[in-house]
Amino acid sequence: CFEVFCIYFQSGNNEEPYVSITKKRQMPKNGLSEEIEKEVGQAEGKLITHRSAFSRASVIQAFLGSAPPLTLQLYISVMQQDVTVGR
Repeated sequence: CFEVFCIYFQSGNNEEPYVSITKKRQMPKNGLSEEIEKEVGQAEGKLITHRSAFSRASVIQAFLGSAPPLTLQLYISVMQQDVTVGR
């Protein structure tokens, strides 16, 4: 999180020599879709990467939260040498 704030506050201070050109296809308007090209600087690209990672964090957190009970259930099934019908 700290890195994101540093990138955000420093992004406007200096001009970036390297940019990437991204292409996005917009939702159709009147049946026609538009393709938009945009120059994205390195700082903005890093911010986009962080935003994507933060949006996926909840999915990862949910998986990690469910892993211990599933591991315990697997251990019990192996120890009993029986698989429960519910799973």
